[in-house]
Amino acid sequence: MHRYGRNELNTFLQAIDQELEETVSLIIIGGSAIILGYNGELYTHDIDTYGQISHLQKAYEAAKVQTQLDIPLCHSTVADAPYHFETRLQEYTHIPLKKLHILIPEKHDLAMMKMIRGYQHDIQHIQEIAERVGLEYHILLSRFLEEMSHVVIDWNRLEDNFLYMIEELFGEEKAEETEKLINTEGTWLANCKHQFNAKSTRRKG
Repeated sequence: MHRYGRNELNTFLQAIDQELEETVSLIIIGGSAIILGYNGELYTHDIDTYGQISHLQKAYEAAKVQTQLDIPLCHSTVADAPYHFETRLQEYTHIPLKKLHILIPEKHDLAMMKMIRGYQHDIQHIQEIAERVGLEYHILLSRFLEEMSHVVIDWNRLEDNFLYMIEELFGEEKAEETEKLINTEGTWLANCKHQFNAKSTRRKG
């Protein structure tokens, strides 16, 4: 499967823009967002988007013919993000566009989106963001504590993924400190565990 870099992505997006008949907004996530928005040196198999893309289909198909680039444009059906991430979206202005309005998640939101799945290459993508533009510990922590309770995932796995990310970015000692913080009484995660343990006790009784 072919992999695409920044120049090819930019060329393709400009071709879509030229084919559009009206203004369209597109939220780009995943590896392509790191490449475009945060100077990542990655290559990607596709352009992942947050939200439906059916309104782009005609322009997308024309852009493939025009550029001879068969880059998949995919609506991610499993993507999740911090609760208020849409209020922090950043416009992509590195290339001239007339009708295609490209938005990219703020860097900490993008890191949290990659963390939710938490595969090794996701962590590598997060490290790429940190190396290129930096990530701040206190912002990641506040997003986890305040904006992640809605995420549809087993909370034990989510906690493990978050702590793994923190350890890779800031070291083992910081991860241990973080584990104590996020399990402090009153946080949503601590409440989830308390409710789960209470239900388990009732079932055993």
